Amino acid sequence: MLATGWLSTPNIMPSWQIQKVQLLKTTRLNAVRPIPSTPLDALSISEQISIDQPPGIKAIAEQLAKKLGSTHEAQHAIMECLGQVMWESQREGQALSREKYLEALQKLI
Repeated sequence: MLATGWLSTPNIMPSWQIQKVQLLKTTRLNAVRPIPSTPLDALSISEQISIDQPPGIKAIAEQLAKKLGSTHEAQHAIMECLGQVMWESQREGQALSREKYLEALQKLI
């Protein structure tokens, strides 16, 4: 019974082991880079289209809706495109590029 109480006490850890655990936690936290935010991060697809932000997306969305036959399908295609561009920017540790986003959207039409 005495041994179980001793084993469950979290304070019985050598200081070198505590430092190792703290170093591992710090290393893991620093390895995850924060993603730079842009106004595009906060806007829904329909908001982007309604305010034409980034400039040109409204015209692209209209052309895409004609091509796909519905606004709903066009918005889904735009959402997929935005997801891909966001993934690439996160992978590269870069801010979301409006230019790359618009280039990718142009390829859809």
